[in-house]
Amino acid sequence: MSKQPAHPPERYFGLLLLAFLAALLGGSPNSVEGQEPLRGVPWQGDVTPWDPTSYRGQPTSAPWWRGLSDFEPSEHGPLFVLGPIQGNLNAALGLYYTDNAGLTNTGEQDQLRLFEHLVLRLNWPISGENRLGLNLGLGLNQVLAGTRSGDNLSFTIAPDSNLGFTFYIGDFRVHVFDRFSLTQDPTSDSSASGVLNLNRFTNTGGASIDWNLNKVILTLRVDDTYVTQNPTTAGNQSKAQQELNGVSGNRNTVRAAFSAAAQLNPTLSAGPQVTLTKTTASAGTDLQAVEAGVFLRGQLTRLTSFSLEGGVNFINQQGNHFPFTVQNQAKIPSTTYYVRAKANQRVTRFLQLTGEVSHDLDYGEGINLIERTVGDLTFAYRISKGVDLTLGGRYEDGNVLSGFNQGSYSLYQINAGISRRLGPRLTGSFNYRFTQRTSGNNNVVVLVNDQPVSLPGSSQSYTQNSFILSLSYVF
Repeated sequence: MSKQPAHPPERYFGLLLLAFLAALLGGSPNSVEGQEPLRGVPWQGDVTPWDPTSYRGQPTSAPWWRGLSDFEPSEHGPLFVLGPIQGNLNAALGLYYTDNAGLTNTGEQDQLRLFEHLVLRLNWPISGENRLGLNLGLGLNQVLAGTRSGDNLSFTIAPDSNLGFTFYIGDFRVHVFDRFSLTQDPTSDSSASGVLNLNRFTNTGGASIDWNLNKVILTLRVDDTYVTQNPTTAGNQSKAQQELNGVSGNRNTVRAAFSAAAQLNPTLSAGPQVTLTKTTASAGTDLQAVEAGVFLRGQLTRLTSFSLEGGVNFINQQGNHFPFTVQNQAKIPSTTYYVRAKANQRVTRFLQLTGEVSHDLDYGEGINLIERTVGDLTFAYRISKGVDLTLGGRYEDGNVLSGFNQGSYSLYQINAGISRRLGPRLTGSFNYRFTQRTSGNNNVVVLVNDQPVSLPGSSQSYTQNSFILSLSYVF
């Protein structure tokens, strides 16, 4: 009788796949919180994709496809039940310290903040297959010490906050959704610098319709994204720098997307996707674009989940609405490519790896367009029962194509965290993050109050260390 190998081959398949992703784009293989592709993010759907091998389409097991409106009771069950409605509530309290709150390259100012977070999740199964879901995360940040040139008290709404309604009509599944967030952390947008608080509100509302044809799923999605921001700049900058870094404005992007997912096998699907995009910006560039490509996603092995998409962006620039006159402005390309790949590999019972790489056109600073390549790799390791360690690294190479802080930049980020369960419902954690952003000379000249202002690329460079100590409780 042949001896079974100590480690099944599928354990190493994902490792080879992650190495391939790293080499694919030349970066170290997490999506940036503030990263929004020009064409939206169709591979991060609001509801779990259908499995056409079942009558009503049971969800696949790919972890990053789990819908934003999905409700999962905690291990203790739901906190409350009001008739048909079930709910969970999580709370967190912690301290956040950084040695460079305003993301500046000179005269760094430290800051210590107290934060409180509450996350409410509700699920209402209206009928057997129709349901209404709410996920709402609220946060409050208060400055305790350090620089107070920004807002001493600020509010946040978690980026995965959403309201969704899903219902079925025969072989059609309809999902109506609204996602919203209020973001303050400037490091969530890698294109930002010289800013203490983003004060950026984002709302995306829309609907998607899936048509189950057994071996093919046709999806039509229409959505509208509205972004408005009024950033708070660091107080140790010149008046011109504050005016340029703190420009307020809004953006509205309307998208219509179509995709066809053919089932290659019970766990793998592929097909074409096309997106039409129209953007208007009060302090930016108006655009029309067509994005066309293909995708592949599913469970490659028992331990490896994977998603890949790629294609071409065709862009037509309509006009600018900058509050200042910009000279030597960068040119937005009429044609570019996009590619995004993500893999999740369970190596052992205790170790899990997640790698992601992408090259795409994204909206940075909430309004402006950026062409960037991003690579991210995360290790999640269970040291012992109740103790988890997370290590991650990200590299980004970008080029800001519109706005005032145009030019190329690179960003490195390393993060490490450890969490320990202190009781059945209480968990303590400590996290550290190092960020370094280096910006090139953009040669852009801006007329501020009829005076030419040339900001060297180094003015958008910074280094930051951040520490977070928190306690979280599951009610």
